[in-house]
Amino acid sequence: MNIFRLYRTLIDIGIYRNLVRIFHEFRQIIYKILPRKILILLVDFGQNNYSWNNTLSEFNSLNLLEIILVDETELIEFDFIGIKKRLEFPFAWNNKDWPRLWQFNLHYFDWARKLLEKSLKENKIEKNLKLIGKIIDHWIEYNYIAQGDGWNSYTLSLRIRNWIWLFRVCPNLVNKKRIDSLWKQICWLNSHLEIYYGGNHLIENLITLIIGSLQFKSNKSNKIFIRSLKLLKQELDKQILSDGGHEERTAGYHFLILERLVELGCVLKTNNKEKKWLDLKIKQMNLWSKKVLLFNDQIPSYNDSNLSLISSPKEIILFADAYLNKSFYKLKGIKSLMIKACRFKLSSMKKSKSNFLNKYITDLKDTGWTLLRPGYGWEITFKWGIPCPKHLPAHAQSDLLSINIYQYGKPILIDAGTSTYENNYLRSYERSCSAHNCLQLGKKNLLGSYWIEPIEIWSSFRAGFKASPIKHFCRNKNDTISSFGSHDGYLRYGAKCSREVLCRVNEDKSLIITIIDLVSSKKKMFWRQFWHFGQGDFDQIGNNIISQFAKKQSFKYDWKTSNYSLNFGKYLKRKTLTNQGIINPGNNRIKKELIFENQFI
Repeated sequence: MNIFRLYRTLIDIGIYRNLVRIFHEFRQIIYKILPRKILILLVDFGQNNYSWNNTLSEFNSLNLLEIILVDETELIEFDFIGIKKRLEFPFAWNNKDWPRLWQFNLHYFDWARKLLEKSLKENKIEKNLKLIGKIIDHWIEYNYIAQGDGWNSYTLSLRIRNWIWLFRVCPNLVNKKRIDSLWKQICWLNSHLEIYYGGNHLIENLITLIIGSLQFKSNKSNKIFIRSLKLLKQELDKQILSDGGHEERTAGYHFLILERLVELGCVLKTNNKEKKWLDLKIKQMNLWSKKVLLFNDQIPSYNDSNLSLISSPKEIILFADAYLNKSFYKLKGIKSLMIKACRFKLSSMKKSKSNFLNKYITDLKDTGWTLLRPGYGWEITFKWGIPCPKHLPAHAQSDLLSINIYQYGKPILIDAGTSTYENNYLRSYERSCSAHNCLQLGKKNLLGSYWIEPIEIWSSFRAGFKASPIKHFCRNKNDTISSFGSHDGYLRYGAKCSREVLCRVNEDKSLIITIIDLVSSKKKMFWRQFWHFGQGDFDQIGNNIISQFAKKQSFKYDWKTSNYSLNFGKYLKRKTLTNQGIINPGNNRIKKELIFENQFI
């Protein structure tokens, strides 16, 4: 491991978070050797002085009295992150041979919520949902406190909420054993907040504690509610940027957090505990969501933004609109039950209308993205700003000054996306500069030549040095819209780098785009550009790029077949063109003008 990279990582995380993380890791080691009875004593469960609260009665929809009595050979199919497994019930909940994210998904019980959603929408109980009582009991019996991924704080956050939705929609599932387990999970989460991470993880923790505490009557549940609500307000003030984006600058997680906050808002409203500051944050985040929503329900793919994280971006916006406007939510499912549970006055009820914003230039200055929309369905996303919070690079990628191009949501020029969180070569590649449509510099040292990463990514969720933006502006002039950005990622090597993206649409609806890369260097360096095309025949465009460099003596190019991922574990084949050359001392200008034909003639 590069000691300087590790040093930069730890410095950015900060002393407090590092100490909290060390304490957490030490505590996890202790948990593995302590007897179960001692572990229970470590958390205050409120001396069992609690009762199941009579709330969310509007959720009562399904009758699950007819639970199927499964035998030992019952098979249940689970499909997470593109991997299907048929598990024989009863099954092991923790298996070292499974991908870690797959195992986490099993413990989330999101799959149970999806079965519940389908049952509500089709007004009939799914077969596997009828098994849910036995599966919950099996989880309780074989997942001891603090043992395995089931007691990871993030996993707890998702499962607690999913059990609550199950118990409220299907009240026949409620019994003492299951409610006792739910209460213990809430108390454990309360004393194991992911403060050392922050970000979306901590928000998930706090939302769950607020919703979970309202399901019980006790002094402890009231204390959990008051403390968690206070902490959530503090975190939202820190994490939600002035332009409405989330600090991790990941569209997928932004939409996920927005959906959770609207759910929280509905639960608070149902319990007459609504908060204006929460509604304000939801409004800010929803406006940002409308600005970045691409055609065909697509979203920018920067920073681990994966469509597997969420159901439908447009549906989440409609859900937020229904809540903010006190209007009907036309789609069926749990969201519809939540809006109904708010009991908005009939006089204020109206049909929700969402105005999705499609300006020529959408410049998100705090997020650090620009979206150019010259017309006819063409959308260009340009990332020029802060890559991530200094202390939280988990979802950061080395993609500054990269662009993606879409037409009506179809990827024309698209980065590699995110297909895995496993710590392997594929994860390293997908986070690297070479997986994005940008320019990268390199140099030689005593060990040979190497390429420089403006964001020094390593491991699955780490980053050392993180480049910062220097200058940015946008223009709309003579039917051409443009965005400019520069960063300091190469300054420590004696080079400055900037990119300007200019685009317009001609009479036949084709996109004419000009990309100008300016590199000022004190020494001789190498450069390479990546052009990751979408699915389709883009050979002519690639050959046009090659022809614009053909006279340069040092120029080389390479075509290869590559993949990109919009969902975990799923890959789409396409072609990638890599250009390479030499940067001489002084100012260097690398200009390309390309014509992308209208894909929807």
